[in-house]
Amino acid sequence: IACVVFRPAALLLRWLGRVSRAIPATRSPEDAILSRERLGELVHDVAEDGVLTKEQRRMVRNVMRVSSIPVRDAMVPVERVAAVRADFTREDLLRASAREQRSRIPVEEPGTGRFVGFVHVLDLVYSPGTPPADLVREAPEFGADVTVREALHSLRRRRQTMGFVTDGDGATRGIVTMKDLVEEVSGELPAF
Repeated sequence: IACVVFRPAALLLRWLGRVSRAIPATRSPEDAILSRERLGELVHDVAEDGVLTKEQRRMVRNVMRVSSIPVRDAMVPVERVAAVRADFTREDLLRASAREQRSRIPVEEPGTGRFVGFVHVLDLVYSPGTPPADLVREAPEFGADVTVREALHSLRRRRQTMGFVTDGDGATRGIVTMKDLVEEVSGELPAF
């Protein structure tokens, strides 16, 4: 019984020992940071020791590669996005929200191929007398080659949950949400 109870703790302590030996005892931040390769080796060693589950290993690998994944690989293509035209009515937005089961609906500038922002359905509820066009919120725009990591940091910094992926001409190629970006690390999340 003692082997079953203490084995995970012993393996974790062995892994922490390896990590601590890999980090140089210096005050220089450049010297104290593990290289991506060395961290990968440590994760591999820990995985072989059985400390990490298969799911945990997959997540660690995804975290390590998120800096190289372009946001275009995580986006929802514009063809699959339900948007309302810039001259939308309250009813247009409520219908789109109910049909798509989404609370944030992008707003498209007709004839330009651009999304100009999005409307949160709750804004309609809390601002019943406000003209719909005044409820449009700006969303950050990302070039298709921006990395998932950069887009995630940008959305967090701006306290936004949605951004638009654009091409060189400013046309919208798709949207990306915080959920899409997190799923690049965690795998598919259930709808919420």
